[in-house]
Amino acid sequence: MLTRAGNACTRRACLGEQQCCNRCEGRVVLTASASGPLSYPMPPHLPLGAPPDTRWQCVGDETGQCCSIALDGQPVVVQATLRRGPGEILMLDEAQVCSP
Repeated sequence: MLTRAGNACTRRACLGEQQCCNRCEGRVVLTASASGPLSYPMPPHLPLGAPPDTRWQCVGDETGQCCSIALDGQPVVVQATLRRGPGEILMLDEAQVCSP
C-alpha cells in the first residue's frame, strides 16, 4: 500500500491574506507487506526514489498536500530496484507502480 511519510514544512510567520504561506512536502512510500523469505529485515516503509526525483513527491501548504499518485489505501504491485540511499536507508529506485 502506498502512503505519505516524511512531512516537512517551512516555518515562516504567515500574516494577513498569506495564511498558508509555508511550503510542505513529503515522500510517497511503500508500506511493505512482503511475502516469502527475506534475507534481512525490511523497514516498515520504503521510499519510492529520493530527492530530487519529484515523481514520488507530495507538495502543498499547511492545509494539505497533493501527491503525484493516488494514495487511496488500495494494494499495489511495485517493481523496483532495492538500494541503499542517503543515510544508508533502503529505498526503491526506478519504481513502477501497478494495480494487482
